[in-house]
This record gives sequence, C-alpha cells and structure tokens, in this order.
Amino acid sequence: MQNKSTTYSVVSTIIFIGLLLWWFFSNYIPPSGTYIGILAVMGVIMALLPPPSEKTWLKLMCIGIFTILFILETKSLYKARDDARSADERVIKHFETLISRLNVIQQNFSDLINEQKYIINNLNTSKKMQEETLKKVKEREGALVPDNLPNPTCRCSVPKNKETLYFAGGAATDMMFPFSVLRVRGKELIVLDKDSKGFYITAKIFDDRGDLIANIMKNKFTATYAASRIVSSKSNLIVYDHRDDMAFFVRFTNKHSIEIKGNFYSPDGIKIEVDENKLTFNTNTFSGNCFYGGRGFMEIN
Repeated sequence: MQNKSTTYSVVSTIIFIGLLLWWFFSNYIPPSGTYIGILAVMGVIMALLPPPSEKTWLKLMCIGIFTILFILETKSLYKARDDARSADERVIKHFETLISRLNVIQQNFSDLINEQKYIINNLNTSKKMQEETLKKVKEREGALVPDNLPNPTCRCSVPKNKETLYFAGGAATDMMFPFSVLRVRGKELIVLDKDSKGFYITAKIFDDRGDLIANIMKNKFTATYAASRIVSSKSNLIVYDHRDDMAFFVRFTNKHSIEIKGNFYSPDGIKIEVDENKLTFNTNTFSGNCFYGGRGFMEIN
C-alpha cells in the first residue's frame, strides 16, 4: 500500500513538474505573485503533512520544484518589468506623436493666420489700387460749366447775348443748331448745340495714331488713357496726346461764348491745326474768318 502511495506521489510530482516546465518554456506567463502563492500553498501543505521520509530523491524533487517556481516567478517579474517599460515607451511615443500633431496644428494655424494676413494685405492693396484707379478715372472725367468772363478779343462784330464760337482768330455767331464746327469725311469731330438748359459742345478728339483720347458729350467729358494727361477746371479743359503735345483746348468764357483750339486729327489721320490766330490744313491757311448764321464752320471731304 505504501509503494502504491509512493508511486502516486512520484507520478503527481512528475506531472506537476511537467506543468511547471510547460509554463516555463511557453509564452503564457501568469501575473506576478502567482508562483509565490503556489510556494506558500506548498509550504502550508508540507507543514500539515507528516514529516517526510529521509529519502534523498524526495528532497531533491522538492528542491527542484521550489527552484522551478523561483525561476518562473523571476521570469514573471522580468516580464512585468518589460511590459511596464513597453507601456512607458508606448505612452512616451504616444505623447511624442501628440506633441508632433500639436506642432503640425500650430504650424497650420500659423500658416492660416499668415494666409489671412496675406489676403487682408492683398485686399488692402487692391482697395488702394481701386481707390487710386477711381481717383484717376474721376480726374479724367468732369463737366464744363460756363464761367463769367468777358468775350475773347476778335476782329468780328459779335452781337450781345448771342451764342458765339471763337475759332482760328475769327468767330461764328447767330448760328443755327446743331452747328458743325469741324467735319472730316462725313464724321463730325466738333459740334455745338443749344437747348432750353444752355449751350453745349460735343466732340471726339483723336491723336495722330487714330486713337480716341477724349470724348465730350453735351459738356461732359471723359479722357481715355491714350491721353498722356489732362488739365481741367470749372470752365477749361486741356487734353494732351501721347507725345504730351496739346491736342485740344476748350474754354467756356461765359454762357454765350466758347473758345476752341488744338491739333485735331480725323480717325484716318487727317490733321487740322487751329491756334488763336489761324486754321491750317495741308498748305491751306484760314485766319480771322467771320461767320454769321449757317449750320457749319468747316467741312473737309
């Protein structure tokens, strides 16, 4: 009976040692303290059992079991330490990733702010350019209003309070409206007109290239960018061409009197030069002519 009990003990011990060895070499590692608990339980069991026999193999077996449990517990502790390190490394890596993402967000936010500043600066620049352009456009637009000056001196006899054109040293008065001041090949360059509201001039001024540099419609004028500059006041308008030569001059001396001169071109390049004393066309010169009545001053075909 004793031999049978010994056999069972040996077999049980071998199985237990086998399980311990499987735990040792397998990837499964129980939580730390498990093997310490097993050692404690075995210690209690051995304390309750009768004293062991004096057999050496049994002592060696117990020592082997205790040694395996110690090694397994040590392995478990190292595994717990490695897991803690891995967890710390994951936390650090996660924190570094978070910091990196925050830096990217901060950079994106900074880029967004810079982009907004750039857009605002462009808007401000565009606004300034628009204001400057509008200012320039307004400088090139306006309306002529009759002044209250005496009539220019002229050799022609001019009736009082009659609409009169002073042109090339002469004058045209007692006109029939609309009155064609200058027509070239069927195109009206300068026309005078009158209605119940006043005395008007309508004109299209071209330069030697055939470009329109100024347009006047019933005293309201617009100079194009083909004109190098204009000089205007309440009753005066001077337009300069691309060479900065005076192309057109008009003055509303008073509500009955208007004075015109300039270097006039038709769209196809025909030149008519008019100053204070004469009109020159090709080799022809006209000076101090007086016109009374009629619907036109000069027509070139």
